This record gives sequence, structure tokens and C-alpha cells, in this order.
Amino acid sequence: MSATTELSRKERERLRRREDILEAAKKVFAEKGFSGSTLDEIALRAEYGKGTIYNYFSSKEELFLTLVREGLQSFKNTVNQALAPCESVVDKLEKYIEVALDYFYDHQNAFKIISFEIHQPNSLSGVIQDELRETYSRELYFISQLIEQGVREGRFRITDSQRLARVLQGMIHSQICQSGCTQHDERSEAIETVKSIFLHGCLNRDA
Repeated sequence: MSATTELSRKERERLRRREDILEAAKKVFAEKGFSGSTLDEIALRAEYGKGTIYNYFSSKEELFLTLVREGLQSFKNTVNQALAPCESVVDKLEKYIEVALDYFYDHQNAFKIISFEIHQPNSLSGVIQDELRETYSRELYFISQLIEQGVREGRFRITDSQRLARVLQGMIHSQICQSGCTQHDERSEAIETVKSIFLHGCLNRDA
């Protein structure tokens, strides 16, 4: 076996262990919150020794931040890919609602971590608080930019893009918090509800 093949095998094993640790951390953080979780519990859930976790992450804080950052990047990639073929701003907003709800339903542990911890600031370090606020701000900014395009085109009756963005963000998050929507029909109904209430309520039908 060549050195290159051996290195490749070791790297694959290292990546697999890292992913195992991240998946275990998602579950533990979602169940117990950041302050209520320990690296010992995460190691037990991942079925690795605690020392193995330290080979990948220097602290519980770094592990938590990695989940937030990688989750956000994955969400952004999914959204950008889905919206690329859309031409009109209404099509983009409809697709965003579909993709956002589908993504968060499929990654509920990650969503629970962020949505719970952002309302528990006293349990977090300043670095993590800033990261969570930035995560929400970036999502809000992305939505507001889509809406602002629609405002410029005269597609919306309400022209406060920031306010509309907060309304849409709140509707999406509340749907996920209120229901697991594991069945396809339930999920489709939730998506159509948000699209109908938001778009039909805000669009300028004369445009």
C-alpha cells in the first residue's frame, strides 16, 4: 500500500470522526442547551473518548461555534443554489420560503441550538453571543435585500423592507418551533401557509 493511499485512508477516518463528534454535539446541545452540556456527554454520545474530541476542538465553545458557522454556510449554499434559476423577485421569495423551511425542518437540532441560545445570552460568552447575533443579522439582511428589490420594482404595497424581512423571518422560525412537520403533507401545508400569508398580504396586485 502506497504512502498516498495510507494518508488518504487516515484522512477519511479523521473526517468521519470529526463528523461523528459534530453530530453528537448537535443532539446534546439541542437537548440540554450550551450551558447544560459537557464535553463528557458529547464524547459519550459520539462513542469516543474525551481526549479524541480535544484532537479536533480545543473547547466546548469552539465546538459550538463550529456547528453554528458550518450550519450557516451549508444553509447559504443551499439557498444560493436554489435561487439561482429564479428570475423574478417573487419567485425568489417563494423559493426562499420553501428552501428555508425545508432546510430547518431537516436540521432541527441545529435550529434549536441557535434559536434557544440566542434567547439565553447570560449562559454564553461574548464571542458566541456575537456569532449568534451575526447569524440572525445575515439572514435578515439577505431577506431584506430580496424584498428591497421588490420594493424598487413596485411589487410591494408595504415599502419598509427591514420590517417585512423581520416579519418573514419570524413566520419561518415560528412554523419550525411550533411543529416538527415530519410528514410531507404537513411540511407542504406549512410552506404554503407562510407563502400565502406573507406574499398575498404584501404584494401590490396592481404591479
